[in-house]
Formats: sequence, structure tokens, C-alpha cells
Amino acid sequence: NMSWLMCELPNGKTLAYFKPKVENVAGRTTLSFEDHGQRVELYGGLCTENIVQAIAREVLVEGLFRAEAAGYEVVLHVHDEITAEVPIGSPLANPDILANLMTRPVSWLPDLPLAAEGWVSPRYLK
Repeated sequence: NMSWLMCELPNGKTLAYFKPKVENVAGRTTLSFEDHGQRVELYGGLCTENIVQAIAREVLVEGLFRAEAAGYEVVLHVHDEITAEVPIGSPLANPDILANLMTRPVSWLPDLPLAAEGWVSPRYLK
């Protein structure tokens, strides 16, 4: 009785699916896991989405660490977007500098193509 199905990401971290179960349902083999007390079928598209989003999150975190190390005060991040506060006139008020920090290759996936763009504004824009 296995409690977790683990998927190792390229950086060594793992996705974990609780109480995986392989069953034969109506003549087809299914894989499911438990999520908040309910069974969820784990099919190819969901696996791919989970893996891609987990990798994207890990890439974003590396960029966040680089930005903070360079002096940016990150105040918000949503999905793939970072918002940082910098003093008016600061050399860091250059979106190209932050974009460069965010798009440097990560050591565990060096060939992953990354791109970023940004803007400077006195208030948050969406």
C-alpha cells in the first residue's frame, strides 16, 4: 500500500500525489490520487500541466532570489509576473536589468528558453 506517488523535477524537488491507485474502470486502466478526500484521475494532460507549472514555479523562484540579491525589493509575484519597488531615479528602475536577472539560465535546465519584458510605473498596472 503506497501512500505517495512521487514525480521528480529536473532540479531534484518532487511533486507528490497522495494515495495513488491504479484501477480497471469500465475496461480501461486508470490512475488516481486523493485530493481533499476525493479521488482525482491523473491523466496525461493533468500530469503535464502539473509538471510544467511546478518547473515554471521553480524557475521563477530562482529569478526572485537573483532579483533580491541584486537589490530589488520584490513586493508581489503572481504566476510569472514580478513586481518590485525601487526608488525613483534608482538605476534599478530599468526593466531590462530585472528581465536579465529573470531570464538567466538555471543550472538544472540550462537549455530552457526564457524571455521576459517589463515596464516602470508609479503604480501597479494589470
